[in-house]
Amino acid sequence: PMSPNVTPDEIIDALGGTSEVARLCEIQPPSVSGWRKLGIPKAQLNFLRLARPAVFVKLGWLSRLLVVVRLIQSRMPGALGDRRLRATNL
Repeated sequence: PMSPNVTPDEIIDALGGTSEVARLCEIQPPSVSGWRKLGIPKAQLNFLRLARPAVFVKLGWLSRLLVVVRLIQSRMPGALGDRRLRATNL
């Protein structure tokens, strides 16, 4: 299962962005844009996991690392810099 630390934005961006995800799912880009706010529907998320498994493996590892980084930041503010960290920019 995907970590709750990975946002729809991070998943969509890791898959190549709104237009690429729309192409993969054979839908219009505005629908994918809506997923960024509302979440990716379960059926489409499962399809994307099957279509691009390597992306989800990478996101899984990065999300676990992100948990550790956020823990360090919470205990030592400023220790790792002030930039907001996301799974896709680690």
